[in-house]
Amino acid sequence: MGNLMWQVLVQALIVLFLVVAVAGLAVGVGLIVSSQKTVQLFHRVNRWISTRHALKSIEVPRDTDRWLHRYQRWVAGAFVLGV
Repeated sequence: MGNLMWQVLVQALIVLFLVVAVAGLAVGVGLIVSSQKTVQLFHRVNRWISTRHALKSIEVPRDTDRWLHRYQRWVAGAFVLGV
């Protein structure tokens, strides 16, 4: 049963990789060609997916000094491991 789940997971990841690769290739070709329809599509998608809204929670400043001092060894270990 575990082996079957592993095979299904690997196949799903391969399909996901291929879909993302094809989408990336299409965007790359669209940037190279840069026709008026491609520019209109990018503007339409830019209005649909708001990066300003997605990054809003990241822009809020947070005080991390107390947390860093409390867990300084864990943070240093994560830094050394490159996490």
